[in-house]
Amino acid sequence: MIARYRGGTVKRVESAGAVDFDAIRTDVAARLDVFDLTGALEVIWDAVRKLNQYVTAEAPWQLAKDEANADKLDVVLYTLVDGLTALAVALYAYLPETSPKILAALGQPEDPTWDRVRNGSAAAAEGVGASEPLFPRIELPSAAA
Repeated sequence: MIARYRGGTVKRVESAGAVDFDAIRTDVAARLDVFDLTGALEVIWDAVRKLNQYVTAEAPWQLAKDEANADKLDVVLYTLVDGLTALAVALYAYLPETSPKILAALGQPEDPTWDRVRNGSAAAAEGVGASEPLFPRIELPSAAA
């Protein structure tokens, strides 16, 4: 959407955030401190679901149809980049090869510092384009009849 609607540019704008990543950072850190890996991952996955609900509710593909919505579209797209940045950092221990790919696709520095799991940590970026699928479909050979 950034490539299509904003020519690959992410503006850093004020955003209330779709998810409270400060609370998530605290909760996940506390769970990891007691080796509750599954519980920590569930907290992160709940944030993924909330961010997905946000994109569905805000419908940036609809906002992009009317130039009068340009500022709101910038906020929505930044909020999504910011949320995905925080999620990529939070998932770094679980997905050490994929998290850097997410950050690179968003034009964000590959910095897995835990402090980046917060609202407002995403930087402005240029040159964001369509990326390869992070988890390509595996085609299994069909069984012979």
